[in-house]
Amino acid sequence: MKRNARIPHHDPSPPAPGRPVLDAHRILYLASEAGKILLQNGAEIHRVEATINRVAAAYGLEETESFVTPTGIMVSTVDTRGDTITRIRNIESRTVNLGKIAGVNELVGSIADRAHRPLSPDLLESGLMSIGDARPVNRALRLAAAATAAASFTLMFGGGPWEVAAGAVSGLFARLASEFLSGLGVNDFFMNMCGSALVTLLCTMLALPGLLARPDLSIIGALMLFVPGLAITNAIRDTLAGDLLSGVARGTEAVFVAIAVASGSGIALEIGALARRALLS
Repeated sequence: MKRNARIPHHDPSPPAPGRPVLDAHRILYLASEAGKILLQNGAEIHRVEATINRVAAAYGLEETESFVTPTGIMVSTVDTRGDTITRIRNIESRTVNLGKIAGVNELVGSIADRAHRPLSPDLLESGLMSIGDARPVNRALRLAAAATAAASFTLMFGGGPWEVAAGAVSGLFARLASEFLSGLGVNDFFMNMCGSALVTLLCTMLALPGLLARPDLSIIGALMLFVPGLAITNAIRDTLAGDLLSGVARGTEAVFVAIAVASGSGIALEIGALARRALLS
């Protein structure tokens, strides 16, 4: 938890000239909204807390404290009358969108650069709404990126042309399955399990007629799409920054993703082995 200063026992001094305190409730809402966008799109905890405090301070709310976890934001401040205002935001879903993180950073940076004449709350709110409502990347581009990434990993692991092609096809179908299951509201654990099972099953089936000499390379290449790289990175960064609760939570999340991927792949390998024995018998 970031502590800017002790809460005074008397009425705080008036804001500095040129930095009038506006509606404290609205400023706290905008600050927490900026933090919510960051947290929902994969930002680390200390970045979220620093952003909330910077937005509040830019509009004169110096006595602001924030406490952020991977699933919630709690912000408290003291207005010019000495009243304490608190806002809590719940984070129900998380994804990875570095474009939105960069957009919020740029917007908040522009506020800090204009500390004596900050943006009006209307412009800040408009900017945050524009970033939060931004449409995701075109679906065809997402599918192409998944296929290309899976094929590239397969090639890096030493796969031949057929293995690379199988990895690309598996990555494509894995992405389609993930988006379909996400639309149904399936939780991440079972979504990763089903996606990894589909990848493994596809490559195993392609190997039955002898199309693939090393189906394991195609499987590994496509499974790299499910590796929780950002969760692991943020767990380490949060821990090093002193956010131990978040570090442990995100580390646990990464472990469960790994368990889901291993479980789905293991189940599919067993199904493939049974199919192979049935064909040979």
